[in-house]
Amino acid sequence: MWCLGRALFEEMDYTIESDNCERFKQLYSDIPEVRIPESVGSLTTRRVLTMEWLTGEKGPWEDGERMVQIGLKCSINQILKQGYFHADPHRGNLLRTRDGKLGYLDFGLMSVLDEYKRNALIAAAVGLQNKEWRVVAENMQIMGFLPPESDISEFVEPLRDAFVDAAGGDPSAGPGSLSLSRLATNIQKLAFRFPIRIPTWYSIILRTLLILEGLAISRDRDFKLLEAAYPYIIQVLLTSESPSLQKTLQEVITYPQNGTVRWPRIRKLLALSRNPSKKGLRGAGGWSRETVQGALELVFSDQGRFLRKPLTDEIIEVVDLAQLEVQEALYNATTQALLLPPPNTLSSLLPIPPPPLPFLGPIPPVPRDYTRLYEARETLGGVIDDILALDTASTSSSSSSLGLPDRLRALLEVVRGSAAHAVAGAGAGARGGMVADDGHGGGGGGGDVFKES
Repeated sequence: MWCLGRALFEEMDYTIESDNCERFKQLYSDIPEVRIPESVGSLTTRRVLTMEWLTGEKGPWEDGERMVQIGLKCSINQILKQGYFHADPHRGNLLRTRDGKLGYLDFGLMSVLDEYKRNALIAAAVGLQNKEWRVVAENMQIMGFLPPESDISEFVEPLRDAFVDAAGGDPSAGPGSLSLSRLATNIQKLAFRFPIRIPTWYSIILRTLLILEGLAISRDRDFKLLEAAYPYIIQVLLTSESPSLQKTLQEVITYPQNGTVRWPRIRKLLALSRNPSKKGLRGAGGWSRETVQGALELVFSDQGRFLRKPLTDEIIEVVDLAQLEVQEALYNATTQALLLPPPNTLSSLLPIPPPPLPFLGPIPPVPRDYTRLYEARETLGGVIDDILALDTASTSSSSSSLGLPDRLRALLEVVRGSAAHAVAGAGAGARGGMVADDGHGGGGGGGDVFKES
């Protein structure tokens, strides 16, 4: 009650609101689709607020989904990157300006979220996608939903049930299927069984998201707010300099046992970074320029050092895999033409190893499990297609290219060619009978192709 009373009195002091407006403008005016009015501090007192007049219309809008996308981008920026956010973004405080921008009004009530809780919120979002319910519960405890001393072991399963129910009862459903209002109700129900405390900032954020969702649903009843929000969350995860978030990212995309790349997890992250409702420049896989740019910057940054070595090894193995498949395909075609038995049968019939066939080298051994490399190749192919497409997009768009160095672009072309080899079906014969890889092995050799020249 004391915090609420203090907030109400601060809202009545217009010098505080003027300062809030200036701070908000400094932090978020670089978002081109957002319009924040100028505050005239020299003409503002405790009882008189002087600021720029914004002309526009209140929602719902004809292009409501586009406006909500702008609001989501700005809200994620406020909540997860800066931790300083508008705490009262109802329809009366959001305008569509004449030039199609989202205008913010009324800066009397603002809220702050510290970095520790922001990082926990992102980690919980990633844990939710991967259905790691203990990770979600642990980060909810960090965010203040549960007392620090409480044992979360018995909380994990009921928490999972609450999320599954909010997703329509489907355990396999992703975060995009969640109903925010139903999830909020389920969390409140859990408060009768566990010592849950609903943080004030959580209520404000939930209210903000529900307002944005309502604006979008007025035009598109199938709109999924969390599905639309995840691309911006992924961008924060990729570009953050926070050691805590960098550790979260490393745990998500590499195996702790040996540091190899977790391609299924990367594919999930890339799938989340797609935003089918957002218009604009995108690559063939549907990933935005911001996501691709963030991923490239991560790989070449000091923070991305943990990823460069395993990624280099995977690329070398993917290229080698294409060569092995060509060799195997040629050998199979030759043995069929000569009516020779399979390699392992032929070897067992002869007292000495058979000589190599012309131009084919020695008879290949029984194929090992390439499941992990097929996964890597498929994912790499889609990502590289997007990188190359976005890098050359400047010829047909006003947006600048990614500016890839010539040597890196040439390397990506080679890897893409190896990935495209799978589409041609050269490895189809080798895939049959493969035992599913557990994903914990792998890693070839070779130098660091990402090393600066």
